[in-house]
Amino acid sequence: MNLTQNLKSRVVLGVLVVVLVAVHWAMASIMVLPLVYGDEACYIGNARLLAGTGVPINVVTGPARWGHSIFLTPAYVLFSDPYTAYRASLFIGGLMISLCLPMLYHMATRWFDAPPRVAALASLLTCLYPSFLVTSNTLYTMTSFAPAFLLSVIALGRLVETGRRSDAMAFVVFVALLFAIHSRAAVLIPLALLLFVALWRTGRLSTRIALQCLLAVVIVALFIEAIERVFDGAAKIYAEKTAKSLSRNLGRVLPLLSTEHFFPFLGTVAGHLWYLFACSYLVFAAGLVAALRLLFGAPDESAPQHVRVRRWVLVYIVASFVLILLTSATFLHGGGRGDTVYYGRHSESVIAPVLLLGFLALHPARVFRRSWGLLDTAAAVVLAAVFALIFFAQWRHFLESRPFTDVSATLGIYALQQLAGGFHAITTISLLALAGGLVVLLPKPRALQYAALAALGVVFLSSGAWTFYRYFVPPSRSLLGARAIDTWLRENHAAPDAIAYDLSAFSLRKYYDYQLALPRTIFRNFSSADGELPASRVVIAASESAFLRDLGGEVAMLENYYDQALWVLPGPLQDEWRARHWFFPPAYTARLPADALKCRLDLERPHRRGYLGIRVTNEGNSPWVNVYALPKPLGAVRIHVDCRNGGGSAVYRRDLPRCLHPGESVIVDIPPPWSAYLGPDSTSPVKPGDSYRCSVQLVQEGIQPFPDVLTIDVPGS
Repeated sequence: MNLTQNLKSRVVLGVLVVVLVAVHWAMASIMVLPLVYGDEACYIGNARLLAGTGVPINVVTGPARWGHSIFLTPAYVLFSDPYTAYRASLFIGGLMISLCLPMLYHMATRWFDAPPRVAALASLLTCLYPSFLVTSNTLYTMTSFAPAFLLSVIALGRLVETGRRSDAMAFVVFVALLFAIHSRAAVLIPLALLLFVALWRTGRLSTRIALQCLLAVVIVALFIEAIERVFDGAAKIYAEKTAKSLSRNLGRVLPLLSTEHFFPFLGTVAGHLWYLFACSYLVFAAGLVAALRLLFGAPDESAPQHVRVRRWVLVYIVASFVLILLTSATFLHGGGRGDTVYYGRHSESVIAPVLLLGFLALHPARVFRRSWGLLDTAAAVVLAAVFALIFFAQWRHFLESRPFTDVSATLGIYALQQLAGGFHAITTISLLALAGGLVVLLPKPRALQYAALAALGVVFLSSGAWTFYRYFVPPSRSLLGARAIDTWLRENHAAPDAIAYDLSAFSLRKYYDYQLALPRTIFRNFSSADGELPASRVVIAASESAFLRDLGGEVAMLENYYDQALWVLPGPLQDEWRARHWFFPPAYTARLPADALKCRLDLERPHRRGYLGIRVTNEGNSPWVNVYALPKPLGAVRIHVDCRNGGGSAVYRRDLPRCLHPGESVIVDIPPPWSAYLGPDSTSPVKPGDSYRCSVQLVQEGIQPFPDVLTIDVPGS
């Protein structure tokens, strides 16, 4: 390749990376609030602990490993707002997963004989695999594990080429990084040791370098485990949980060797493979066929240098995938959820090179010296069919009775997510994947093959986008109106050092969201149902907790939509907050006294697209309960709007975004009457462009009106 061609290839590659980063960042920018569950919460907690901006998050399942959090730490150093930091961490993840493209391109051109254009196309199609697109909008480890694995592949290839100590140590570092990112990479440690021994036996490494590498692998692995114990200790201090030891996890392996458990376990492995075959429309199967074809080709002595290097690279890629697959299936086998028997997501972090091989093999340019034929197609289909049949035979009855949960809907098929149970969804997925796979895999004229690959790229992109908008965006926005407690604490600079959380009123979303929003507050769990006493004077529990009421607790804030309340037990803090009139009466919907009906209504933003921005200020001596904090509107403080035009009127309600304490104010947008849901008292709707007089008044729903009324004359257009 001459200098001009090389420069042109680099420019094209750079443009593709920029476009891919832009796609990931565009999706991340839509994520308003995080989808923080288990592992994600751990990574956030470790990142802000490393950044010195917060404490670990109390995770009921125990802390996760620390390697992934290293990459997220800059976000928590640069941004103090927890939600801004979270979005920045998504940007970091999108950048990292996008960098897989130049690594795949390097592998394709260096070891797989791919011309630059072919390598660029295959690398791009691989990066469009739906899970690679969608997962960057979470803090799952794939965003760092996948590029780190590719770096380890490249480091091994360079080591085989040069035999230098620096390349060997680079391979050690990247394998160690994988182990630090996720515990499932523990299986790569013995694999690395075996590779060093094999390289030494074949004369590619000197005895001295081989011994140094073996020692380095052991030392680095022990060092990572030592750091893990430090993080476990911090998590134990803050979160009262410790991670499961490696020995306990490996203890799952021995029972699987028995006859009773082996065949169900084999069915789980087959289910995980079925997932990968189906989600890739058999391209992954084609990649495995291509890898095996390259591995068992001409003998080493008759092959060129880059082919001999390629074999070592392929051995590492295939062995890593098999080990990670078996490890994932081992950890998930025996779970109660329906999706655990085909939960192939954990293995997706190491499948990028195999997908790349599949796309290179299917490309019309005959990258591997001969075109993809009917025999290759048959081999890929048979490979996928065998594992699918094993999966079906073992788990059909189980799937008919168990719900599908936590499924990555990378195929973009609505039925898989919505189905409460039933085997027909699995068969539907399989048939669609087979049909789509045959369109791509069957030999055809050059132009049609290009069209098939382009169509598959569109399917990948659209499936990822559909999954993102259908299953990521709505949950991300679902908590927008349910941030009353943490928002109130932060706005009043009242976040305590510790909060006791009652597991008897556990809410998965809010449990983690509170800890994300309050980075310097330690959460201590207790169970009022078991008679346990809270370890802090400030408690989050059910709004009607008789247990805390008997302890003298008072409620300072009610959460929207969730039965969660902020309680304060007797002590100096309770006395201070009582003096500020921050506590609700025991009966939240009781008739407010006259002193609590004092308010101020101001026109803040007039006539913005027909909306009236009204600032509502509580000038009374008691908090007001909004409608979202109650099961029924009765007793809630609401905004009564009466718009009159001539002889008719349009009457409707608006609501406070959260409970309002004395001295606090919020801005509520009042829609024009033609955009509002009118109440039964309306006599004549006001039409767009009409002038009208708008009266705004607070009411305690079903009990009493407030005395103050704000009147606004809205001119017509």
